[in-house]
Amino acid sequence: MRPALRHTEHQPTDRVLVWCRLRHEGLGWTWYLTECDRASGAAFGYVDGDFPEWGSFDLDELLSNGVRALPDRRPLPITHYVPGLLPAADAVSS
Repeated sequence: MRPALRHTEHQPTDRVLVWCRLRHEGLGWTWYLTECDRASGAAFGYVDGDFPEWGSFDLDELLSNGVRALPDRRPLPITHYVPGLLPAADAVSS
């Protein structure tokens, strides 16, 4: 079960799990979903694009614009995909 929005904000980065990876092949961007509100489609996670950062995004908007889910067998820590990643709070304040 995916965590609700703001559920992981006080967890150490190496304990935050990626529940779904989404990719836009044309842009080369990847979204690492760590929190989600299924009812609204609002999500939070790490976005690896032109300027990689933690942030909010809308799942319905992404999926309607060519973004596709990547097959993952199980949730893994964000640091599995992005080694040395700063916590969201540190990334925002720096």
